[in-house]
Amino acid sequence: MRQIDRLHYMDSLRATAMFLGLVLHGSVVFAQWSVDFLRVQDEPSVYVRLFPELVHVFRMQLFFLVAGFFSMVVCQKRGIKSYAINRFKRIFVPFILCVLFL
Repeated sequence: MRQIDRLHYMDSLRATAMFLGLVLHGSVVFAQWSVDFLRVQDEPSVYVRLFPELVHVFRMQLFFLVAGFFSMVVCQKRGIKSYAINRFKRIFVPFILCVLFL
């Protein structure tokens, strides 16, 4: 079995950002601007209203930061050419297939 060096703190950071995404999207039901048939109560708590806004400020930027960090790690480990080929296969090829067949 191959030993894989993991950065567990970065995995935890990414998992926390994903969990905050669940909280953010789940709180849309309580938002003042939500669709009327989804609204559970007319006057939600100030915390229910402000916490998702606080999370929304940094969550996606955090994902980009983590992705950039891991991109640099992969580039240093495998080289820029290997990284570019891998990204091309994983992003561009499915994109073209979806454009053609959807």
